[in-house]
Amino acid sequence: MSVWAAPLQLPSVTVPLDLVVPWQKKHYFIAEPVPFTRRAFDFWGNVVLFPLVHAFLRSCAADQNPEYRYLFDLLGSELAANALRHSRSGRPGGTYTLRVDRSPTGLTLTCRDGGAIDDHHYDHRQRHYLAPDPDG
Repeated sequence: MSVWAAPLQLPSVTVPLDLVVPWQKKHYFIAEPVPFTRRAFDFWGNVVLFPLVHAFLRSCAADQNPEYRYLFDLLGSELAANALRHSRSGRPGGTYTLRVDRSPTGLTLTCRDGGAIDDHHYDHRQRHYLAPDPDG
């Protein structure tokens, strides 16, 4: 006999931004064009902060055209989701960092996650880990 329990429904809450974002970095989340060379922010490894991820990405690309902003947000969100799903960033206490570098040719977005879940370290000189996964 299988017993299935319904997921616990938690109430919706509002958290003051001050608890999540230091005052020195609040301008990272305002969708107004602000000149910058580099921005980086450490996000807690939890999907509930994805609205904050979107706000960060939109503010970084605020001075770009609408299509660029849309794609930048889409790709950045995908990087964040992959960090949560495929690295230790998604485990309790995990974090990941989104970093945006501005140059005359555009924006470069990088994500530093918590690393491989299986604690296997890859040798960057060997490329076998880049081969397609036959099981996935």
